[in-house]
Amino acid sequence: MERPSSTTACAATWRVLVAAEQQRHRDVSPFAAVAPDEGVPDLTFVDDWAGSDSPAFLAWTLERVYFPVDYDGAVCVRSVPRHPLANPEGLVSGGAPSSGGADR
Repeated sequence: MERPSSTTACAATWRVLVAAEQQRHRDVSPFAAVAPDEGVPDLTFVDDWAGSDSPAFLAWTLERVYFPVDYDGAVCVRSVPRHPLANPEGLVSGGAPSSGGADR
């Protein structure tokens, strides 16, 4: 399978990708904190198969901790619960949410 060329790259922000992950987990809470700084989620970067040119980040809400994942050059955001769970969710996968497995 041929990878998309750089001309098919999309501009993205971490905030948009975090919002999609928040929706997956029904997390409606706002950011409580962001590292390395509050401006990182709004930086525009090129999201293509060559990887992301945006800096890494961590974002905390009342419910979850969000972070970037690069899986075979595809960039997405995943999350884990902010507080320990009696029944852990399992492995965090870099695959697409519809790929099944332990990525819930």
